[in-house]
Amino acid sequence: MKSRIDKNLKPAIEYIREDNGFFKENTQKVQKAYKGYISSFGTMLLQNGLKASVILYAGESRGDGDKKPILNALYHLKTGEKSADNYEKMLNEVVDMSEGQLKTERDHYLDLAIALKMAIRTFEFE
Repeated sequence: MKSRIDKNLKPAIEYIREDNGFFKENTQKVQKAYKGYISSFGTMLLQNGLKASVILYAGESRGDGDKKPILNALYHLKTGEKSADNYEKMLNEVVDMSEGQLKTERDHYLDLAIALKMAIRTFEFE
């Protein structure tokens, strides 16, 4: 598990640095909301499972920032694909998974979420 987190830390930092929806407009500061969103995602994965977590984050957000960049980043870390609609691809894949796949992938996405959480904390917040 630890090696998967370590392996994804640098790619996560690079993904955020490329401004994929995390920065406040016209700044190099991460929107404060994402600190909470990524922290909540890991907890939600453990409590509710992968399917429920992805469905919630793929929906319309009613907060300070859109939650879809979290899913876009996680899917990018898993697949290497970089697209504004990665969250849709992730959602479609997760909805079609068997229960066994969901459990396996939940652990994988938890490691990716930890790497993303660590990466986000290397940036300044608004």
